[in-house]
Amino acid sequence: MQNSYYLKITQGLRAGHLCYASPTINMISKHIHSEYEFLYILNGDLTYIVEDKKYKLKKYDLVITTPNQYHLIQIDSPAQYERYNILFDPKLLGIEES
Repeated sequence: MQNSYYLKITQGLRAGHLCYASPTINMISKHIHSEYEFLYILNGDLTYIVEDKKYKLKKYDLVITTPNQYHLIQIDSPAQYERYNILFDPKLLGIEES
């Protein structure tokens, strides 16, 4: 399997597919953004870290991150890593920041 990344951006919505045959351990850094994020895990030896909590991920897990939370996916081994993700602005749902 080859590495691949697909990203579609349209009016406050970003959708992507990411696949790495042999990911490196430190390839994703802790980050924050102002959108909601849905991650759908297809493969990988992964741990999801949000703020100060850790969750071991498994195939078919769905992770939902709310805006403005520090988070990252920790790569625990070079096993194949594949996911889909959707990020969207809260205003698309009529949610206004307070």
